[in-house]
Amino acid sequence: MNRPSFPIFLRLEGKACLVVGGGAIAWPKAQKLLESGAEVTLVAPRIERYALPPALAAQLGVREREFTPADLEGQTLVIAATDDRMVQEQVRREATARGIWCNVVDVPERCDFTFGAQLSRGALQVVIGTDGGFPLLAQRLRDRLETQFSPDMAEGVDLLAKARGTYQATSALSYREKRAVLAELLDEATVTALEQGDLEAIRARVAAWGNERKEERCSSSSSR
Repeated sequence: MNRPSFPIFLRLEGKACLVVGGGAIAWPKAQKLLESGAEVTLVAPRIERYALPPALAAQLGVREREFTPADLEGQTLVIAATDDRMVQEQVRREATARGIWCNVVDVPERCDFTFGAQLSRGALQVVIGTDGGFPLLAQRLRDRLETQFSPDMAEGVDLLAKARGTYQATSALSYREKRAVLAELLDEATVTALEQGDLEAIRARVAAWGNERKEERCSSSSSR
């Protein structure tokens, strides 16, 4: 029985990550890691040219030579992004021996983790995965969502997150009570406005919800 993978979001800022490979498979993986703030090293005997944004290119370490087990020293995770099966297996074996998470691109049965098709709207991230079974399907489904979610969702998510943060910092309610109050903010109209990128509607809802919370606090204080 194959068990489903455990979905998580990793914070990789400042973490050392290794990509073994220097071609069309390796570069997009390296770029994604760099965008997350990871300290990325690319190692391969031949590294093709790839146009990274200058700010990311400055953060990339390059070792144009064969992979050696010493390259794994201090790494948080490693991606074997090469079509050389012998190198793939060597990376996998050496990473496993050191307890380092390893992804062997396009060989899901040899992976400790797999990648999903990602849709980003600021802090909102939607990731669709097939556990490595059919990545193209995940990409097609992601493309459908791309047309449904307005780019302005990013600012809308920020507005809602700030409202939540302010409420969390001032409320003395229990976790369950806070969750119930926050659920009131995310009514159907708010979620629809978020999908459509209707920032004015979101601002109005956040303001009304915030005023309701102030009235509740004032009522609670006066009753004591």
